[in-house]
Amino acid sequence: MLQVLVSIQALILNEKPYFNEPGFEASANTTHGQTRATDYNDNTFVFSCKTMLYSLRRPPEHFADLVAGHFRVHGHTILAACKYYMEGNAVGSLVPEDKEESDGLCGDAGASSSSNAPKPVLSRANSLVKRGTFNANLKTLFEDLLMEFNVKGADTKKFIADKLKKNLPAP
Repeated sequence: MLQVLVSIQALILNEKPYFNEPGFEASANTTHGQTRATDYNDNTFVFSCKTMLYSLRRPPEHFADLVAGHFRVHGHTILAACKYYMEGNAVGSLVPEDKEESDGLCGDAGASSSSNAPKPVLSRANSLVKRGTFNANLKTLFEDLLMEFNVKGADTKKFIADKLKKNLPAP
């Protein structure tokens, strides 16, 4: 049983699960493949956040306490990951525990490039548009998750304080 779990962890739970899909492993060392892997991670994270929100709002019958308890315990970590990824860090990269650690890492934490070749301008522009859509979707989900986690009793003080700071008029 341990060997099966270790194999699953090594093969599936990695930084670029896109390349585990049949037929996609050949594109692992291409710019197109790397872009697709990033999009895959971004989309998967957004869908995971949507699923969390749905589960919070409509928990399975007889499991409401379990769902609330899970997100009460893990809500802060989930919100920290959302914020970190909205700052431009790669989805799936290690999220620092506090703000000071993340200051120097924004943009390329956890990202690895197999090629130093310049990327085509069209591909980069398309990637920026997709990242903008990712950020917009995640920002909306972050706000909804923040409120739901707060209602369930998760540690959201830091995120609420940040939100209040942004909404205050500048002196």
